[in-house]
Amino acid sequence: MPKTGRWMGRITSTNAEQNVDAGAKYLKYLNQRFDGNLTKTIAAYNAGEGNVRRFTTAVPPVPAKPAPT
Repeated sequence: MPKTGRWMGRITSTNAEQNVDAGAKYLKYLNQRFDGNLTKTIAAYNAGEGNVRRFTTAVPPVPAKPAPT
């Protein structure tokens, strides 16, 4: 998501404050884009906005990725 981070105002990926701020802005954008539908907002954050838009009646069937250790 480097391009999305820059779009949301993040200057450097090593700055935690910028990362959190960019993530919050992106969640706000997605929440507005999906009319407050929290399920679609979270799905778009995780699976990509385009994937959620393609699956208009349900959350896209994207397999979960294991959390990094």
